Amino acid sequence: SVKVELYKDGVATGQVQELTKANNWTASFEKQPVSATLGGEAHQYTVKEVGEILNNIQVTGKWYGVGYAGSMKEGFTITNKEKTPWAPMIPPTRDVKVTKEWQDSDGNKIDAPVDSVTVELYKDGAATGQVQELTKDNNWTASFEQLPVSATLGGEAHQYTVKEVGETSNSILLAGKWYGVGYAGSMK
Repeated sequence: SVKVELYKDGVATGQVQELTKANNWTASFEKQPVSATLGGEAHQYTVKEVGEILNNIQVTGKWYGVGYAGSMKEGFTITNKEKTPWAPMIPPTRDVKVTKEWQDSDGNKIDAPVDSVTVELYKDGAATGQVQELTKDNNWTASFEQLPVSATLGGEAHQYTVKEVGETSNSILLAGKWYGVGYAGSMK
């Protein structure tokens, strides 16, 4: 059932009718005064669904938009239109892939001098503590996955980079030998 209240000149009258399937969702407010005084200005009657706030109402856990049509002369029709349930927005994420390449001083590919290296993810220039181990078995490639694109929906995008753990000033000591470390690529 639905309850409807009669309003006179924009003010609730306290008169309520219950609309049900049994009464075909129809009711009348009868014998209402036309005006406050004989020959005075006519009252303006309207209706409002009880419980409706700002043209919205919740019925059995679902939200409906409430629309009103009609007039005092032809009667009023109240329409409840089911609203699409609100779905929380999920912030977008991205993956950052990193690949380690081994080269000699002339830029030619060489066999890796160690079994593994570790790289750490940086977000906006700060270490995140997230690391990946790169090995021959994973083709010296790994990904940092499900990283937030930004701190807020539509906010400025984070800048992700990686750094080889143990590298200082673009140099690293591996298996007793110093190697230069270079970084290339982008998040794309």
